[in-house]
Parts: sequence; C-alpha cells; structure tokens
Amino acid sequence: MCTTALRSYEPFRREKAGWADGPWRDEADKQQWIDESTGLDAMYRRCTDGGYLCGYVGVEQGHPLFGWRHDAIPTELGVTAHRGIDESGICEGGDEAMARCHVPEAGRPDDVWWLGFRCNHRGDLSPMDAHRDATGAIYADVPYVKAQVGRLARALADVAAPPPQLALPAPMIALPAPSFERSVEPARA
Repeated sequence: MCTTALRSYEPFRREKAGWADGPWRDEADKQQWIDESTGLDAMYRRCTDGGYLCGYVGVEQGHPLFGWRHDAIPTELGVTAHRGIDESGICEGGDEAMARCHVPEAGRPDDVWWLGFRCNHRGDLSPMDAHRDATGAIYADVPYVKAQVGRLARALADVAAPPPQLALPAPMIALPAPSFERSVEPARA
C-alpha cells in the first residue's frame, strides 16, 4: 500500500493526555510518504478542531486535476475516498508538524496540489468528543486512513493515465487475395 513513512510528527502529545482512551493516543499525528503503487506524494494529519484524521494525495503540475477545487471534480472520474473529497489546495503555511504540507525528498516536487478528505463526517468519531459519544460513531484510525489515501492515489493515477490505444481485432477469417487479371471473352459476331 505505501512505503514506510518518510516523516512522522506528534504535535498533539500534550492534548492527547486529556482525551478519552482510544487508538489515537498511540498514533503519530502526521506522516508523509510516497505511495508505493503510484509514486504520488501522500500524507495524513490530525486536525486541530477535533483530533480526527485527514488524508491527502499530492499531484504535480501537468496532472489533469492540478489546481481543481475539490467540489468541481466530475464524479464520473471516480476520484473519491472515505466519504468524499472535501479538501484541495497548495501547501499551507504554518507549523510543519500540523499543516497540510510536506517536506519533499530530493528529486520530488515541492509544488503539489493536495486533494484530500476529512474523517469528521456524520458517523465519524473525533477523539476530542469521544467521551461524549453515544451515537455509535466509529473512529477512522491510521490504518484505515492510509488505505483510503492509497485508494485516492490510485484513482488520481488512473485519471492521469493515457487512454488505452485502440487496437483493431484480427480478422476472423482469411479471404483470398484479390485477382487483378481480367478474363477476356472472344467477341461474338
């Protein structure tokens, strides 16, 4: 699914002490990696307004969806993850450990367009609200979010792939070669 995380961050260590027990206590708050199957930049991060996770894939200039707003992507392209793509944009400024941005490895693009999803929709459990939850909401943990990032990366790679070449099928039967000899009948009187 993905290579080992190139970078991991844990800026929520202090905040997590006040959250209810759950898998979020032992998870990294942000990781970035290169998706193994597509070669695209990928990351997840924990969001400050609930402690839930968000997942992203970065596409570079030249990709058909570079610069597209998340809500303008045609649904027939099948570009989706979790409960839909609901974020897009360039790298955010601010704290590297918390921002939607990456530190590019040598030879990797710095100027990427991030497309991503948040795990804070109806039915999603946010760690900051876990102690109040009685709705049956489910927490989208790191393995789940990474799998969804991989799904998004594959969909984005498919959009960028050239269409298959049109190949004509082989003929079903062989016809005799045409003859250009003309038979001449004797003239009748």
